[in-house]
Amino acid sequence: MKNLLSILCCFIFIIALASCKNSTDEYKIKVTSSVKHPLAIISVSKEDLPELFDRYFEGNLSVVEKDSDLVITYQWMDDELLLGVSLEAGEVKSISIMPSSDPQSEQKISTFARFVPERTDDFAWENDKVAFRTYGPNARDLVLEGKSGGTLSSGIDAWHKKVDYPIIDKWYDKELNTPGTYHKDDGEGADFYHVGSSRGVGSSGFWAGDTLFAAVNFTDYEILENGPLRTVFRLHYAPYEANDLKIKETKTISIDLGSHFSKYEIEFEEMNGKELPYLTAGITLHEKKGEVFVNPEQGYFAQWEPMSGTEIGTAIVVTSPIEGFLEHVSEHIDQSQLLVNIRKNKNLVSYFAGFAWDQAGEITTRSEWEKSLLEFSERLKNKPKIEILN
Repeated sequence: MKNLLSILCCFIFIIALASCKNSTDEYKIKVTSSVKHPLAIISVSKEDLPELFDRYFEGNLSVVEKDSDLVITYQWMDDELLLGVSLEAGEVKSISIMPSSDPQSEQKISTFARFVPERTDDFAWENDKVAFRTYGPNARDLVLEGKSGGTLSSGIDAWHKKVDYPIIDKWYDKELNTPGTYHKDDGEGADFYHVGSSRGVGSSGFWAGDTLFAAVNFTDYEILENGPLRTVFRLHYAPYEANDLKIKETKTISIDLGSHFSKYEIEFEEMNGKELPYLTAGITLHEKKGEVFVNPEQGYFAQWEPMSGTEIGTAIVVTSPIEGFLEHVSEHIDQSQLLVNIRKNKNLVSYFAGFAWDQAGEITTRSEWEKSLLEFSERLKNKPKIEILN
């Protein structure tokens, strides 16, 4: 009887110990938002939860909303854990994070980027709302060698997609390996956008006097993170001359799930020791058939324009101080542009640039585009607050 009692006590102790360990392994956070975030990418840092990172970094997790048991998508990234959370204005959500033996299920909608050597060294990136691409060294070389198929530009192209799943690989395959083309909409969207030597959707340069100076194609790239919630990559550019200045740019570009925008963080070197007061970001005005509207107080500079029987809104959104802006109209091809001179912070300039296409069905008019820009600006100013509960 004593042996049985001892065994039973030992068993109870083991259960209690296991229960205590499970409790210790649950990390609880509270997220509060003052404005609506259709999908906020919440960052939990190693400083917030050091034990979680020390014990489980890059491991499998179970992340759920406590009240609804809704599973939350997560992403490990350096010293951050990213969580994708939808929040209404004034909403408070409690989230549980626990280690898991099961990997996160594959996400059908995700952010994504890749180098595309099979198409003149393009670099392309996307999320569930939009897709972009820019041009690499092979496209530059073709132009310099007088061959067809090249593009001499650091501009940013817009790919009009109207599905939430990734299309980059599929569209390149259609263009290169089938009789079809990504310039025709077969139900998923198409590439209707013309970039040429313009800034396209938000590329950079330096406005001086009456001229915009800019780098040409990127020379090298690095993919730092690749989804599901955030993709981050870096593009390197050769120095370019701007009157008596020589400027070298390195662009770190990121795109979050659920956003119409890419974020640009541009480090620059003043190669000849001259002081560079700002960098310039621009969007092309094409044939000047669109409507330009700006709101410097809210930080957005935008256009709504007709394109191939559809309509598209493009914009730059800035949270840092600006030196000024101008609507530069030119008779030269690709040189009519809306330009924003963004002041530097040390040797860094940052801003957002993106677009919305009416055929995607979410933002279909100029007024809806302006409303969405105002909401995006407010979300940038009012990010959700995180409180660690244990």
